[in-house]
Amino acid sequence: MSTVVAGTPTEDLAREARARVEQADFAGACRLVREALDGVELDTGHADAVYVLAVAERYQNQPEKALQTLAKVLALNPGYARAYQEKGHVYLALNQ
Repeated sequence: MSTVVAGTPTEDLAREARARVEQADFAGACRLVREALDGVELDTGHADAVYVLAVAERYQNQPEKALQTLAKVLALNPGYARAYQEKGHVYLALNQ
C-alpha cells in the first residue's frame, strides 16, 4: 500500500475500520487494520487506518496500546490533529 488517493485500498481500509467501530465491532476493526498492515512499511497515507485502530483499542479498554498506536500515527503525520484529540480521550479513560 502507498500514499492515499481517493479510492485507494488504504482509504478503503480506513473507511471499513471506521464502519466497524461505528457498529461497536472494536475487535473486528483492530483485526482488520492489523492484518491489512502486517508487514507493510507505513507511510503518511496509513495514518487514518492506524488512527482508527487506536480508537478501537481505547474502546476495548486497552489504553496503553492505544497510546502506542497514537505515537505511530503522530510519527507518520505530526500534524494529525485527531490523534491529539484521541490522546485526550485515552488520558481521560486513564483518569489522568
